[in-house]
Amino acid sequence: MYELDEVIKSLNKKNMCGPDNSAHVVIHNVPDESKNFLLSALNEAWFHSYVPLCWKHAIIRPLLKNGLKKTDIKSFRPISTTSSLCKIMEKIIFIRLAWYLERITYSF
Repeated sequence: MYELDEVIKSLNKKNMCGPDNSAHVVIHNVPDESKNFLLSALNEAWFHSYVPLCWKHAIIRPLLKNGLKKTDIKSFRPISTTSSLCKIMEKIIFIRLAWYLERITYSF
């Protein structure tokens, strides 16, 4: 549960909703019972190597670079908004893989 709490704390509350319409601010405020359910679901997805279809989609919006003309297409950069739950899963996977790789590195 500590792992999930730390990941949720690291999410930017101001980010927009992704394709699944789950806002970061909502995830920050869920009760512990819901966090336990979420962690169980994420662990099941990890164990079964399952990625929900909606996590594979992103909403791409153009963002104007500072000081450039709006009329030039090269003045924009793409911003991808993905599922909040997908972001949580990605961060948990990173933490777990980093822990594992550090453990292997020190065992040699």
